Amino acid sequence: MSASGHTKPCLQGFHSDVKEMGGMSRRRGIMSDQLKTEAAKELGFYDTVQREGWGGIKSRDAGNMVKLAVQMAEQHMQDANRS
Repeated sequence: MSASGHTKPCLQGFHSDVKEMGGMSRRRGIMSDQLKTEAAKELGFYDTVQREGWGGIKSRDAGNMVKLAVQMAEQHMQDANRS
């Protein structure tokens, strides 16, 4: 929110998705649990997920997980185009 109390246009959609969970969104994620688990194991923080759940991972780990998922999807698309 700006000093005047108005939400910037680029954040309006985000704010409509945020619920009363300490600022966390309740929207269901796009990544399947299987894909997230595979990525967490590959990136080395699955032990944290087992101990603390998905909410216990660091922002950096979450970003790296998304990056890995994008790379996997791109590779899948390239493989599909070769067939």
